[in-house]
Amino acid sequence: MRLIGSLKTQQEAFNFQKFCQSKGIELLVDQSNQAGESTIQLWVVNEDETVKAVQFLEAYKKNPSHPEFYVISKEPLEQEDLDTSTPQVVAKAPRLPILTWGWIFLSVILFFIQMGQTSLMIKDQGSVMMEVELTPIEQKLFFDVPQGFTELKTFVETHQLKTHEDLEKMSEEDKKSWDELRRTAYFHGFLDMIEDPEYKKSYQDKKMPIFQKIKEGQVYRLMTPVFLHGSLLHILFNMIWLFLLMKLIEMKLGVFKTLILAIVCGVVSNVAQYILTGPFFIGASGIIIGLAAFIWMRQKRAPWEGYALSRSLLFFLMIYVLALVVLSIGVFVFNLTSHKDLSFGVANAAHVFGGLTGLVLGSLKFFRRA
Repeated sequence: MRLIGSLKTQQEAFNFQKFCQSKGIELLVDQSNQAGESTIQLWVVNEDETVKAVQFLEAYKKNPSHPEFYVISKEPLEQEDLDTSTPQVVAKAPRLPILTWGWIFLSVILFFIQMGQTSLMIKDQGSVMMEVELTPIEQKLFFDVPQGFTELKTFVETHQLKTHEDLEKMSEEDKKSWDELRRTAYFHGFLDMIEDPEYKKSYQDKKMPIFQKIKEGQVYRLMTPVFLHGSLLHILFNMIWLFLLMKLIEMKLGVFKTLILAIVCGVVSNVAQYILTGPFFIGASGIIIGLAAFIWMRQKRAPWEGYALSRSLLFFLMIYVLALVVLSIGVFVFNLTSHKDLSFGVANAAHVFGGLTGLVLGSLKFFRRA
């Protein structure tokens, strides 16, 4: 059974149902109330007849008074046609987006904890330490915490570095040691090996370990970076999109399937980002793009499932991600040709691989609306 659309009145639904019966298509109707507005949902019983039923519904909506639809009498809708005890009506309780709200609540709480811990560390240890030391919540939830950070922290403490002015006052030899240590202390991702041959040599010589914490059994780190955010604008942007997309999917699929969808998109996008750029990335952008791609695919493959998200919103998100990808490619080419180390700071690998994952999952029968 599949939802093919809705009509505004019971009489319209009754007429269209009778018309479909004359064509050998069995429909069930369901009165739904969403956001205080009542609509009549139409469900086709035999899924093999879905495409034909959708075509009939589109034609009916365009011109319900067309003679083609007069093959049945315009008899008034009797009360018995609304009787929920008959098979004609499908009663469905509206789902509450508890996963969506819980996800947003957890992200907001962790954000304020993270910002509080960051402020205390800057006050107590200085801004330079923030470049080589993670807050307690970051140490628990980042994708990885490289052992090489200990060497960087020791260097900062030994040279009593508090601010970036202190860095400038160091001797040329110390500056060189600092730059070398930052470049070779931990895994920066495989993109850096293309940009910087010296880093590649250091990676091979030192046999830098990767996936350290995950290999130690902390598998939850494959997912947890998505709950951290770097600024108020960052979390605000992500939570608005998460609310729009995850809520819509959860209302259709329920908590269990939506959670699986989000976890798979999150894990794939996080792993891709780590492999390419190292462990220091946060945010739910990979999941957001994955959810948007999932909705786009379901709209194409099963429009009757009713993922009523504006194409303009999906188009905006696609253009936004495309622009970031183009910009990051430009930065990469600039670094490669000029031997500079310009940082972009946007997790585009997560965007791309999250989106591709959403497209794949949107093609699976497992995620069809029940």
